[in-house]
Amino acid sequence: GAFRDWDVLSLPAVPATIWALLAFVRAFEDRPAFARASWQTWGACAIHTVFWVGLNADAEAAETRFESNLSRAPIGAHATTYGWETLAAHYRLSNRMEPAFHAYRRAIDASPEKARLWTCFGTTALDLGRTELALKAYARGTELEPHPETFYNIGLALEELGRRDDAIKAY
Repeated sequence: GAFRDWDVLSLPAVPATIWALLAFVRAFEDRPAFARASWQTWGACAIHTVFWVGLNADAEAAETRFESNLSRAPIGAHATTYGWETLAAHYRLSNRMEPAFHAYRRAIDASPEKARLWTCFGTTALDLGRTELALKAYARGTELEPHPETFYNIGLALEELGRRDDAIKAY
């Protein structure tokens, strides 16, 4: 829920909500007791939902909260990697390459054996004009797991450096 988690409004929650309502109705035979319990329970749910949506409606605050949780929470390497990669992809989609660059770096710090992270890091470095660093990241990614996309990216980086013959070999 730290990063604009809207699951409370998701379609898969509808059957569970209907089931909970039916179970609630069956639990109270006495109508006045049912009415009181209903107002209390569903009122608390409504208040929770309003505050939940209000909390998550501010994108900048959600990003800050998510990054803070990733930095401080005692979570495993897999969750840390996934979180930083998710944040990096979000930043890239928002065309904020410098924060994406740093988020990919943090993901790599958590799981340096994932070739995909090195490729994404390299692409972000290339977008920032850090071509030599991009080449180093792509090289590390291909050491871990050769992939055609990475060789294509290497070719792009080499072309930017004016090394056309090397770029052709990479392609």
